[in-house]
Amino acid sequence: MRPMLRSARTGARRWAAVTGLVLLGSVGLIPVVAPAVGTASASQLAQPADPVIAAAGDIACDPSNSNFNGGNGASNSCRQLYTSNILVNANPAAVLDLGDNQYYCGGYQAFLQSYGLSWGRVKSITHPAVGNHEYLTSGGTDCNAANAGAAGYFNYFGAAAGQQGQGYYSYDIGTWHIIALNSNCGDAGGCGATSPQGIWLANDLKTHTNFCTLAYWHIPLFSSGGRANNNSKTFWQLLYDNNADLILSAHDHTYERFAAQTPSGTLDGTRGIREFIVGTGGANHTSFVTVAANSEVRNADTFGVLELTLHPASYDWQFVPEAGKTFTDSGTTVCHGGTSDTTPPSAPANLTATAASPTQVNLAWSASTDDVGVAGYKVYRNGVFLASAATTSYSDATAQPATTYGYTAYAYDAAGNISPASNTAAVTTPAQADTQPPSVPGGLTGTAVSASRVDLAWSAATDNVGVAGYTVYRGGTAIATTSGPSATTYSDTSVAPSTTYTYTVDAFDAAGNHSPPSAAASVTTPASNLQTITLNPTADTYIDSANPSANHGTSTQIRVDGSPLVYSYLKFDLSSVPGTITSLTLNVYATSSSGAGYAVRAVADNTWTESGLTWNNAPPIGAADAGQSGAFAANTPTTVTVSSLINGNGVLSLAMIGINTTAIAFSSREGSVKPQLVVGYQS
Repeated sequence: MRPMLRSARTGARRWAAVTGLVLLGSVGLIPVVAPAVGTASASQLAQPADPVIAAAGDIACDPSNSNFNGGNGASNSCRQLYTSNILVNANPAAVLDLGDNQYYCGGYQAFLQSYGLSWGRVKSITHPAVGNHEYLTSGGTDCNAANAGAAGYFNYFGAAAGQQGQGYYSYDIGTWHIIALNSNCGDAGGCGATSPQGIWLANDLKTHTNFCTLAYWHIPLFSSGGRANNNSKTFWQLLYDNNADLILSAHDHTYERFAAQTPSGTLDGTRGIREFIVGTGGANHTSFVTVAANSEVRNADTFGVLELTLHPASYDWQFVPEAGKTFTDSGTTVCHGGTSDTTPPSAPANLTATAASPTQVNLAWSASTDDVGVAGYKVYRNGVFLASAATTSYSDATAQPATTYGYTAYAYDAAGNISPASNTAAVTTPAQADTQPPSVPGGLTGTAVSASRVDLAWSAATDNVGVAGYTVYRGGTAIATTSGPSATTYSDTSVAPSTTYTYTVDAFDAAGNHSPPSAAASVTTPASNLQTITLNPTADTYIDSANPSANHGTSTQIRVDGSPLVYSYLKFDLSSVPGTITSLTLNVYATSSSGAGYAVRAVADNTWTESGLTWNNAPPIGAADAGQSGAFAANTPTTVTVSSLINGNGVLSLAMIGINTTAIAFSSREGSVKPQLVVGYQS
């Protein structure tokens, strides 16, 4: 098992009452005394076998946020890197994300560019809950229709997030049972007692009778921040009826601790559940509106994480602020149903580990003894909890080939007492040799799209394990690889006019086995006859988030801004271009200056109109920049190469967006200098 995060936290400091001043946002500073909330025997103090977990929500701001600053954030927002440093330095047993983990909509690219560089450093031990922002489809990086159903969230976390369409699951850490729920009821099939989630929760609680239980989800039932919602009351009732101990939520970007209470908000020191609001992951702060009943401690100006030490029959908590901040809160509470049995079982003996195959390790040990009775065993691999076992053997079917593992086992009784560790059994799994190459890719074709581009396509290969990608050869020399079993196209843009080329492809797998080459495809590029044509937009306008229903189609200006968000849309008709398009360059006349410039992105939906477009009905903007202008002075033309937007000789829509919070104005097609699209083409 894992040691505590900081050994200095054991002892009296964990058990002391907290007395001091707590910032209450607009409420002000008032003295708060956190009373002693339970007694504990010496056996309940933190031992090396007691895991420590960390939790927070409302974490990573959007990469397009003006305060993102390359991930370094500002003083009061985008602090996800600094809260993640707490986790990286502490090395907890697990991290619980409490929802709204990535703003603005949890788009997959946003996760990679923001969350992934901060909290993503502990992704391997993270158990996330989904928030409401993860279900949005507009407003930030990668926020589009493809993100419906929190697709970016489930894609990023994979199996750790539970089944897509549900987002609820459970697991054990130490002797505790942990439950992650989805408070976005409409997206999870409901939250009521007869909903799929409610039925699942009731069954999960019935089949897991652990001495201590923790549940967490995003939207709280109780909060002083104004964002509480009754949609999770059924969760509370089921947990209360089954003697759960602790609930964690976020949604309000504050820290708040409540006394143990019933689902109706009545103090209950016997069976009540304690709730923590930990919306302090780094995105930004919100304030308190009205102090809720049974609220004990509140803070609205400190980012940080809540650490929980999970003892067999109790838990310690401590709020750990980001570096340089001083607010904290700590204490201890015993789990429900105290017991007089404080004697742990004896340690399992003679643990052995045998590699049955490259992916399976069989474990066996001698039975432990206990004064009342052994309830079961916990198996750990490399110090991380792996599984529970009712008998004295276990088969680990999740092992990887050619990997060394160290296993230990612990016995526990019905009172939650845990034995000392068994001996450590080390084992190395054998390598899993793969010497079989993929099949030969078939049907290779080559098409000279222009004098400077050849498009290749072929049929997918197969492999006994899996195709990892393809290698493209020109004249017998490798010029590129594609990644993935279905990556069966490639565009060669390094060709010369009036030249014949011969191509082949082969498939390869993860073991480095290459198939024989495909049949060759020969292509001759045409002679170069590059020409240009200059087009004015058929429509241009801008949209303003501060005036979401306003239309600006008749304005002599188009604009971009980062705060509030202002985007410009332009539409060009390329049907008059008499050849294959090879390049696109946007020219726009700036009437104000900018030290950063603007970016141009694709707009896939061409149905918008100049006279009808508003912020409320604007089609989504692509996630990737086609190009950026760089800095420019006022009353000067600006130029951006946008050749990556070439999609044929039809209608092309594009958007201009700001790079920082500086407002920039340009001449529209109704203005004195019309925008232009310079189109290069091969006739």
